[in-house]
Amino acid sequence: MQLEVSARAKKDIDLIFIYGVENFGEKQSREYKNELLDLLDLIALQPKMGIERQGSKKPLRTMFFHNHIVFYRIGRGKVRIFRILHGKQDWPDYL
Repeated sequence: MQLEVSARAKKDIDLIFIYGVENFGEKQSREYKNELLDLLDLIALQPKMGIERQGSKKPLRTMFFHNHIVFYRIGRGKVRIFRILHGKQDWPDYL
């Protein structure tokens, strides 16, 4: 399926990377980001692997990645990544 990453999710990726550089160094942060991007590609290939969450008109799926959660929906021929948030965030407030 085609992968579509929202502007908010792109910003989340950038902020995760910046935080990682500041706290763990550029090399480790770059590795984390690359692993995250690989996961997004995997989600596009196997979109039903995430946990389906009910509560809105369209089901939202989640996939856990280390300390983060990827939020996405499956649409017609595409997977849209909405947000990538830290697991400790009160994520319902951010969706």
